[in-house]
Amino acid sequence: MKTNKYLIIMFALSMLFLFPEFLSAKVMETDNDEHPQRYGIEIGGVEITSENYHDISAANGFSAIVGGEVYFEPEAKTLTLVNANISSQADHAIHIFSYNDTSRGYKIALKGENGMFSERKNALFATIDVEIFGDGIAYFASEADAAIFTDGSEGMQLKISDLATIYAKGKKGIYSSDEKEDFIVTNATVHAIGTQGSLFNFRKIVLENSHLTLPANGYIEGGSVMTRGAVCTLEVVIEPDISTGISPVKSNPDKSVYSIDGTKKDKDFNSLPSGVYVIDGKKIVK
Repeated sequence: MKTNKYLIIMFALSMLFLFPEFLSAKVMETDNDEHPQRYGIEIGGVEITSENYHDISAANGFSAIVGGEVYFEPEAKTLTLVNANISSQADHAIHIFSYNDTSRGYKIALKGENGMFSERKNALFATIDVEIFGDGIAYFASEADAAIFTDGSEGMQLKISDLATIYAKGKKGIYSSDEKEDFIVTNATVHAIGTQGSLFNFRKIVLENSHLTLPANGYIEGGSVMTRGAVCTLEVVIEPDISTGISPVKSNPDKSVYSIDGTKKDKDFNSLPSGVYVIDGKKIVK
């Protein structure tokens, strides 16, 4: 009997020495079972993980979400906001950071009108590439800090694209910590204002199919919007270069409504869904 016990113990020890990967595999399996997968994104200080991403709501612990809908697709690394209202006192409304997978950044898809507010921190704080896109609108506001703040590695990109419209208001509007990140606007609309600077301190600002419209005497120097040799603290507005193929007739009394691609709409403007339209040659966000 003792001989059998001795043989069993010796066999177990030999397995550990001869096949250490057997033990490590078991430990890894246990760790994966005990610890949920992290995605590197927080809403109001609550981290999205493999355990809770199916239900991102106040009822599931995301108390900062006070209205609308929020979804996260791990494979696409896309956070979708649908008429969402996110408000936080002590934390960033949305915090996107690098965790393990730094091969690609995140996307924020906008649908409808969305609002992100933080009383003490940033409405959006990102340390890895982020692209905000979609035909919706997002309002970012901070009472004590920057509305949108980036603090990433050299060459990080914050991109606004695909007809998205964002408004950023805080002590700093849209701000980079150390001139390492790029701010890119591609066929989108940006409004930014800050008492300490509206859009500034990036490595560079790149406008693609977009142009600076306000302030009237504003200009881009490096990674900042400037006025009279200083960082601009007035409202900064960037708008897309629209080419709809529409040649509006000024005397036309019916004010025909067109989609952004030039398709004429049969319905009255007030009955159309939210989106971007062209009336009398002017872009209107509904």
